[in-house]
Amino acid sequence: DEETAKLALEAANTGHLVITTVHASSMISVKNRLVEMGCDPNLLVQNLLLIAHQELIPIKGKLSLNFTWKKMR
Repeated sequence: DEETAKLALEAANTGHLVITTVHASSMISVKNRLVEMGCDPNLLVQNLLLIAHQELIPIKGKLSLNFTWKKMR
């Protein structure tokens, strides 16, 4: 929720390591979702180190885990 997102960003801004999950469809949409929740885009740029994205995708009748990540700075 909006309050939790803002608190997590404030904690990261004060030097705390914050690891969290965000329901989003892609790595780019994670940042957009946080902005939609009221997070300051400038604080996101200063504090976001890494976004990891995983999804289950069907391959020949089986589910496979696709994992990607992007280092933000």
